[in-house]
Amino acid sequence: MKIFIPLALICLCLCSELEGQALADLERISSSTTLLYGTNDSKAITKITGSPYLIDGFASTDMVIEVIGKEQNANFNARFNIYSNTFEVKYNEEIKYLDAAAVKTFEYTEGDKKFKFIQAVKFQEAGFEGKGFVELLSEGKAQLLAQEDISIKNVTKRGFGVPDEISEKFYREKSYFIFISDQFYDFKSFSNSSLEIFGDKADQIKDFVKSEKLKFKNEEDIQKAVNHFNSL
Repeated sequence: MKIFIPLALICLCLCSELEGQALADLERISSSTTLLYGTNDSKAITKITGSPYLIDGFASTDMVIEVIGKEQNANFNARFNIYSNTFEVKYNEEIKYLDAAAVKTFEYTEGDKKFKFIQAVKFQEAGFEGKGFVELLSEGKAQLLAQEDISIKNVTKRGFGVPDEISEKFYREKSYFIFISDQFYDFKSFSNSSLEIFGDKADQIKDFVKSEKLKFKNEEDIQKAVNHFNSL
C-alpha cells in the first residue's frame, strides 16, 4: 500500500488533520531508527575541496521509501551526498539526514529536465557490483544507466623554496551501463566490441553512430544511440 506522506509529517510536525491510517504510519516512521536523524559524518569532510553532492543546491525531491516493509511516497527539499550515500533534508532551516538504504527511487527536476535514480541493489542479481544509486537515462528494451563515483585524492601544490602543500579534493567519475535481456553490461565506448551488446541490431547502431557523428564523451549522444536501438 502506498501513502503520500509530506516532509512535515515525517519530520514529526503533527497536524490536527491527521487521522486513522495516516497517523498510524507516521508513528511507525517516527519509531524507525533508519530514517531521519540529526547528525552525520558528512560534516567532517567539509574541508575537502570540490563537492560530494549530486547537485550542490537543495531541490524538491520525490522519493519512494521503504518503512517497516512498506513502500511509501514522500517529497523532500533535499540533496544527495554521493560520497556518504546519504540524503540531506532541509526543514525549518535545519538539516536532517536520511539513510539512503531506505530509499528505493528518487526524482528531481532541474529546469525542464527530470532526473530519476534507482537503488543499485535492484541490478545486483544481473551482475552489477556497485552500490548507491544509478541514474536512468533511457528506458525501453535497453535501459541506459549511469553512476557517478566520488573518491578523495591528494592534490599537491608545488612549493618554490618552501615545502609542497598537499590538500584533499573530491574526484568525480561517471560510468555508463546497459541493462538488456536481464543482463547488466559496462558501456565504455562506441567501439565495435562495445556495440555487440545490441545483438543483431549492432550493425544498425554502428551505422547510426557514424552517420550522426556521435561522440561517447557527450552524454546526449549516448542517449541518442540507445534511444535509436529502442526504436528499432
